[in-house]
Amino acid sequence: MTNRIALYVLLAALLLAALTNRWMARGGGPAFNIVSFDGIYFLAQWVAFAMTVGALLLLLDDWRDTGRFPRLILLGVALLAFFIATGIPLTQAAQEWKSGDVGLTRWLRLLQERKAENAIAPTFLGTWKSATRSYVIERDAVVVRGPGGTVSFGAERCPTGLWLSFHHATDVTFHFNPAAKDYAALLAGPPIPALEVACDGDLYTFLRLPDGRTIVFHGLQNPNPWSETLSRES
Repeated sequence: MTNRIALYVLLAALLLAALTNRWMARGGGPAFNIVSFDGIYFLAQWVAFAMTVGALLLLLDDWRDTGRFPRLILLGVALLAFFIATGIPLTQAAQEWKSGDVGLTRWLRLLQERKAENAIAPTFLGTWKSATRSYVIERDAVVVRGPGGTVSFGAERCPTGLWLSFHHATDVTFHFNPAAKDYAALLAGPPIPALEVACDGDLYTFLRLPDGRTIVFHGLQNPNPWSETLSRES
């Protein structure tokens, strides 16, 4: 009876694995053009993973009670390895998942990214001022106050589109913009802590330069960005 239950559970998990693996995500899925079903799509992967673990526990318990090795364990282990190697995606990284950024490798890199974020964030957190503006930087929000009024980058203003990232600058950070070529040249030296925050096409890029200065660019993705030097408010 235990083997039969485990078989049904594993078959259901196998079906979910077949329907939600990244090769089935070519074209429009799992991120559809008008309505996104990413949450449901990826939840199914987690459910299948949990079902596989549950079936394996049932089979191991049966093995302990009967002393006979259930061959279904081989299917369960293979399915578990499949999920670890190619599945269990991050919902917020749907496009990367579809292109092969999957499994254990993706999770290990996520841990490295979070570690880097935790190390870099204190460099920028707090209140900063320039000659004409002030910037309040938090872990999940940035508020800019200037001549044009106050602009808040946070979940309230950008419920679906806020991007806030602490990282070390790369060429992509500067968008290969000629206006920032002198700063991009500094990438050949020590790592440059950076904070990028964007919403609705509005992008601010904060940099801590090797000489100790902190600057901010606005609109580096555009042909004519502006920049200013900041000082931390005590």
